[in-house]
Amino acid sequence: MDLRDLRIFVAIAETGSLVASAKILHSSPPSLSARLKDLESEFGTRLFDRQARGLALTEQGRELLSHAYAILKLSEDAKASMLSRGKEPVGNVRFGVPGSLVGLLTVRLIETCQKKLPQVRLRVVESMSGYIASWLREGTLDAALVFGGGAATDKSASLQPIAEEDLYVSTYDPRTVAQHLTSAGEIRLRDIQHLRLVMPGPEHGLRSLLEATARRHAIPLNVVIELDA
Repeated sequence: MDLRDLRIFVAIAETGSLVASAKILHSSPPSLSARLKDLESEFGTRLFDRQARGLALTEQGRELLSHAYAILKLSEDAKASMLSRGKEPVGNVRFGVPGSLVGLLTVRLIETCQKKLPQVRLRVVESMSGYIASWLREGTLDAALVFGGGAATDKSASLQPIAEEDLYVSTYDPRTVAQHLTSAGEIRLRDIQHLRLVMPGPEHGLRSLLEATARRHAIPLNVVIELDA
C-alpha cells in the first residue's frame, strides 16, 4: 500500500463509483478496480459492498477511510510545510460546510481564497454539522463551519462565532402552536415540549444544539419523525 492506493481508495469512497473516480484521477475503471482488489487482498477484508447504486463502504472500509484521510493529510502538510518556508502560505486546506450553507457561502469562500491565498488549494467538504465536527476533532478537516458549537466539546478547537440566526417553528395548522405563542408571536423553549416535532437526525448540528439546550433546562423534546434532506 502506498499513497497512490490511499488516494484511489478515498476517491472511490467519496464518489461510490469507479467511473467517476477514474475521471478524477485521470485513470481507467479497470485499473482502479485492480488496485482496489490488491488493497482488499492486502488487508484481507472487503472494503466495499457492490450495490445497484454503486460502491458502499463496509465497516472495515469506513475505518480505513478515517486512517486514509489522516495519512494523506500528514503527507500534504509535510509537503506544504517544506515548500512554504519564507514564502506565502501554500498547501491544501479541507474546509467543512453544512449542506444548508453550501449554496450561500461556498462560491464566496472559494473566490476569497483564490484572491488572497492563491497558493492554497481549498477543498470544501459538504456534510451534516455533526459529522463535520467529528472530522474536525479527528483532524480530517482543517477548519469548518458548524451550528451552535458542534465542535465545542473538543477543548483543543479554536471557536469563533460568526453569525446568529432565529429559529422558526413551521406547521401546516397554525392552531397547533397558537396557544403557545407569546404576545410577541414567539414560542418559549419550555412550550416546545408540547409539540410533535419533525427534526433532522442526531448527526445534524441543529438537532444536537436543540437537544443540548433542552437538556440544560430539563425540557423533553417529542420528536416523532426524523427527516434528513
